[in-house]
Amino acid sequence: MKIKLQFAPLAAAVLLASPILAHAQDKAAAPAAATPGQPVQKGLAKGEGMEVQDIIYQPGDTSPSVKRGARAIYVVVGGSIERDYDDGKKEVVRFKTGEARIFPASEKPFAVKNISKHPVHIIAILK
Repeated sequence: MKIKLQFAPLAAAVLLASPILAHAQDKAAAPAAATPGQPVQKGLAKGEGMEVQDIIYQPGDTSPSVKRGARAIYVVVGGSIERDYDDGKKEVVRFKTGEARIFPASEKPFAVKNISKHPVHIIAILK
């Protein structure tokens, strides 16, 4: 519950700023070239021990297997991702466009793969 309360103001800020972010994104410079097969990540803001990232997973894109810190996300374009844990366990997570979620820090490392037939786009607040 403590994590949820810490991220509640951040999640609210992302929700309120999402139309502004979407508009600003149209005018922003193109993100750095992505490594083929990996998501495109663009840092939007950093400070106070947090970072805001714009992340787009094309179909089939996979991020490396790492432990992930506590984070809040806003889903710009939803879809299904698969978490692949190092022990072989797989978990499908479905994101709906327009929803916000808060995730605690992961105990085990996992990779993330977009298993949708379209891009999945999120704004993440990382701690």
